[in-house]
Amino acid sequence: MKRLLWLPVLTLFAFLPFSYGQQQVGWLRLMCEKQPAAVQIDSTSISPSRDTLLTLTPGIHSITALSPNRADWLVRDFHAKISIHASDTATVVITFPRYILLTSRPAGAFVCKNDSLLGRTPYIGKWRALKFKTIQVKKRGYFTQQIFLSGRNKVRFTVVLQKDPAFWEQFRIIQRKKQLRKKRLHWSAAGTGGVALASGMAAYFLKKRANEAYNRYRNTPYPDQIKRFYDEAHHYDNFAGTTYLFFEVNLIASAVLLLQSLSK
Repeated sequence: MKRLLWLPVLTLFAFLPFSYGQQQVGWLRLMCEKQPAAVQIDSTSISPSRDTLLTLTPGIHSITALSPNRADWLVRDFHAKISIHASDTATVVITFPRYILLTSRPAGAFVCKNDSLLGRTPYIGKWRALKFKTIQVKKRGYFTQQIFLSGRNKVRFTVVLQKDPAFWEQFRIIQRKKQLRKKRLHWSAAGTGGVALASGMAAYFLKKRANEAYNRYRNTPYPDQIKRFYDEAHHYDNFAGTTYLFFEVNLIASAVLLLQSLSK
């Protein structure tokens, strides 16, 4: 009877080392739409296949799968992190992100979806986010083009924008007006510059005559000529001051007109 009571205890102690020495594990099932070129779990490479069951320790693991089409840069590699729990199986479906390349002629057009700006051409966007969506390609002076991205669309395509004749006719009229205004400003700047040059030379000549008359006023020995020389010096000096002021005004006006013509 005593031997029978000790039998369960001995059986328990016999299996304890096995249960404690056994490591807890989980499983990861990898499923692929296309067989990848290479697969890495953390830093360990594994043989790629379309359906693989791996035994892993519990925790966070990183998965990297290289695209089988390495020459196509619009198909990117797969990257993900997965949490593995003990005695549990996690499934990961490897899909390689696809991108679309949208170009336009002319380039630099706005790419919009539901009036929300996505970017400018050449534009690269995620195929999954744009699939079965209608996008607009807009550029000033051209008619807006709408494109519906169905599942059968190729990933590279070019949109040829058509010119808006009414816009370009109005644009040419505005440009002609600007050119005419620029020419008028050029001629006005040249005219005021010429007047400024002439008035500056006149001011210099009159100031010289005023100085000569003043020197005669100071050095004359004849009392009856003092008043005549003084009046002559005063007369020339007033004219010199007026023409010099006219020179300054025209010089400033010429510079302003020239700057306006260059800025338009």
